[in-house]
Amino acid sequence: MVFLLVPDQVAPALYNSEIGPNLKTGALVVVASGFNIFYKRLEVEGVDVGMIAPRMIGAGVRSRFLEGGGFPCFVSVENVCIYFSLPFLPFGFGRVGLIRGCDRI
Repeated sequence: MVFLLVPDQVAPALYNSEIGPNLKTGALVVVASGFNIFYKRLEVEGVDVGMIAPRMIGAGVRSRFLEGGGFPCFVSVENVCIYFSLPFLPFGFGRVGLIRGCDRI
């Protein structure tokens, strides 16, 4: 399981050269933005891809987490190679609410 939590402009080079080639088939890659998946900038063949996109900036997410609270998130699934990894996707982010995104992230 890999969380790709880097800026959209950095993700393709990092993922395609360093991370993707080292993943086993069926690994789960989670992104916080669907931009690179939607525009096919990441080479994600053979891996499960999900998105958990908090609807607030990072400082707010951290603050709410430390307070024991939650925040709404968009959740979406792009590639499904092995269904086993999908139940792990929400990770408790849904304390306030999960909003299912479209199938194309």
